[in-house]
Amino acid sequence: MSDEKRTDPDDGKSYTYWDIAAHYKGKFKTSVIDAYWEKECIPVRKKKGAGKGKKADPEPKAKAKAKATGKAKAKAKAEPEKAPAALGKPAMSGQSRSAKPVNVSALTKMSKDDLGLLPQPAKPKFRTALVGIYVRSQPYGGGDKSSNGHRYDSIPFGNGMITAGMSCQLIHYVHDEHNTFVEVCKGFDALVVRCNPGQIKADGGDQGKFDDAMRGLRKLGIQVWPSPDVMEFMGAKDALTKIATMNCGLEDTLSYFTAETFSAGFKKTMKFQPRVIKQNRGSSGEGIWIIKLKSEEYCKTFGEASCADGDKLDMMEANDNHAEEHTVAEFIEFCVNGRSGKAGTWTSKGAGKYLEGGKAAGGMLVDQRFCHALPKENSVTIWSVTSWLELFTRNRRRAEFQLLVELVQYTPITDRRRRSLPL
Repeated sequence: MSDEKRTDPDDGKSYTYWDIAAHYKGKFKTSVIDAYWEKECIPVRKKKGAGKGKKADPEPKAKAKAKATGKAKAKAKAEPEKAPAALGKPAMSGQSRSAKPVNVSALTKMSKDDLGLLPQPAKPKFRTALVGIYVRSQPYGGGDKSSNGHRYDSIPFGNGMITAGMSCQLIHYVHDEHNTFVEVCKGFDALVVRCNPGQIKADGGDQGKFDDAMRGLRKLGIQVWPSPDVMEFMGAKDALTKIATMNCGLEDTLSYFTAETFSAGFKKTMKFQPRVIKQNRGSSGEGIWIIKLKSEEYCKTFGEASCADGDKLDMMEANDNHAEEHTVAEFIEFCVNGRSGKAGTWTSKGAGKYLEGGKAAGGMLVDQRFCHALPKENSVTIWSVTSWLELFTRNRRRAEFQLLVELVQYTPITDRRRRSLPL
């Protein structure tokens, strides 16, 4: 590499690797410079007739250094943000970037566009896809989606892969075309799965069938991130229960698989501190309840007292932040048997029955202490990839949240418009 010269497509002149490295040092990572040298710089062909054993005198170090320094100074005036290999402009509203390199035309397109997604590389290192799920019965395809049908984090995921030299097509799993979906996925080297288990079921699909398909693709050598088995063993909602007795855990964190343990355990935890009750199958906040005693009369230590069946609860479901008021007995009945006569009247979109089928069928409730976060009006989330502001959100009600995302999504942070963002 030390003697080889290649033509820099930026100015059409020939340099050694060390000249290129010296020029771009401090502007780009070594890995990016290496990739630029290997993929973009064109090797200089040796002239015919060069005698064997004859070797051109290497360029003096002082001259090479001066040349590199001079080139660096000349280019310092150029735009500093310019990358060796331009990635292209992000997709605009109504524009799709997921049709190639793998042919996905056999799949139903559920999203409106790929707003903000970078162009796919012409020669990707690997062909990947980000797999989502669009719940057709829910607005925008689910509470975790933007108005175009993609999850809020799908574009940053995709752009991260593309920036690394891989292609990343955004596709959706539609259970009606399961076999076709599996066949199309065989054309990819890897899949990034962003399908919430609860949403596959909510759209009428079978989570087990989807998981088996992912396992089958893994056996063919196609990477699946995360795999169903990783999700089962590392992404389980009862993980906090397993560390409850450790220094980093909370002793009043419990898991319930039967109606009896739930009734006894919940009455104790509820009397101690405000709770968060999570169903195992839930996603996007459905079946996740933040609960407080209406009387706010809590005991000082865990286990010293229990709630009565008639104690009233102030409750909020995380999927849409709607509030309800029920007795302890009504809440337990709803969680175990659903909308029965003993459960009272519910406005929740869910059906309850969180323990249905038992542990083998995924029936479970996790009971953990409610821990206060930042004040709602001061909570800000910013996601960025290099110089692009991928997502900016402020914790407000969904209508305002949706509007704010669409106003500032995919705005370059170097743009002067950042000063006028509605902070």
